[in-house]
Amino acid sequence: HGGMPYGAGFVLAKELGAGEIVDPRQHAKGSLIGVFEKFPHLSLALPAMGYGPEQIRDLEATIQNTECDCIVFGTPIDLGSVLKVEKPWVRARYCLEVVPEHSKEFFDVVDSVFEHFAEKSLDHPQ
Repeated sequence: HGGMPYGAGFVLAKELGAGEIVDPRQHAKGSLIGVFEKFPHLSLALPAMGYGPEQIRDLEATIQNTECDCIVFGTPIDLGSVLKVEKPWVRARYCLEVVPEHSKEFFDVVDSVFEHFAEKSLDHPQ
């Protein structure tokens, strides 16, 4: 979330008229308990902190342990195809829009990422 307390899933839920956003912290399982301890501002989102077997298992267990009417997935990947979820769910999709007054900073970051990977590929030619 880049430090934000919520993301695209929260925005979609509110736009669709969600009456309540469930605080996922009290339902956390496994590695997600530590995630919420490290990021206490996340009370309106259940973060997907990775897609390895342990993270998937912990995310599934946390979702199953949470009493709610619907799950809103707001991740870049289709979590519905990765997780075994027995609750209704929808997927929030979104696009990046660079605000003109921040475009220089944005492109500076993008350039630095490309430079980093270009250096890595030069260090390890295939």
